[in-house]
Amino acid sequence: MMLCMEKILVSACLLGEKCTYEGKDNAQPYLKDLNRYYDIVPFCPEVEGGLPTPRKPSEIKGPSVVRQDGVDVTSCFREGAYKATTIASFLGIRLAIMKENSPSCGPHFVYDGYFRGRKIPGEGVTVAALRRQGVTVLNEEEGLALLERLQKQEQIKDEKTRVAKAKEAKESKPQGEEPKPREDKPRGKAYPKSKKPFGKGGKAYHPNGHPPGKSYRAKTHPFTDRKPYIRKPKGE
Repeated sequence: MMLCMEKILVSACLLGEKCTYEGKDNAQPYLKDLNRYYDIVPFCPEVEGGLPTPRKPSEIKGPSVVRQDGVDVTSCFREGAYKATTIASFLGIRLAIMKENSPSCGPHFVYDGYFRGRKIPGEGVTVAALRRQGVTVLNEEEGLALLERLQKQEQIKDEKTRVAKAKEAKESKPQGEEPKPREDKPRGKAYPKSKKPFGKGGKAYHPNGHPPGKSYRAKTHPFTDRKPYIRKPKGE
């Protein structure tokens, strides 16, 4: 049984749809990962309000929205905002990610209305309508931060699940007699290493029983009572 994921409203241009006034998109690659946590609902208020693509740019000027050629397009923007709030209400949407600086979708900034590229604090027509309805609206950068936070929470949850399963498996394992630790058997004493000479007269003797550099001779080994083996010359 699949659980129904929460729905999120997203500007269609951020999802790769070519619906900007230039006929282009503002695609954000991270949104393909966001659909792991939300059921994404794409929406373009300007297109849904009846504006063509491509079209002349529009900006908010006072209480109205005007096109670059001076035509008032406020009614189209209000129609798009009305449809957005209707969809959000019908689907129970409480969160939206909208394109910053847009006269319809800008959550924090819009252009000043004089078409000179200057941005001022403000919100688009659709964003204002959604917020009046109680919808939280983020821009694309805040949407990316949301995704990173969700991914981190998922990693923490997965790690807790892994630890819990490992603990459960350990507890369910039959308890047998634990193996005794290995005891190293004591070994014989190593050959003594001494810096002092040993042997009769303080001379160092070779382990075979003869002084180094001298011929073999019958002599008692310093550590045993056995006489060393003496090789007899040939012919004897």
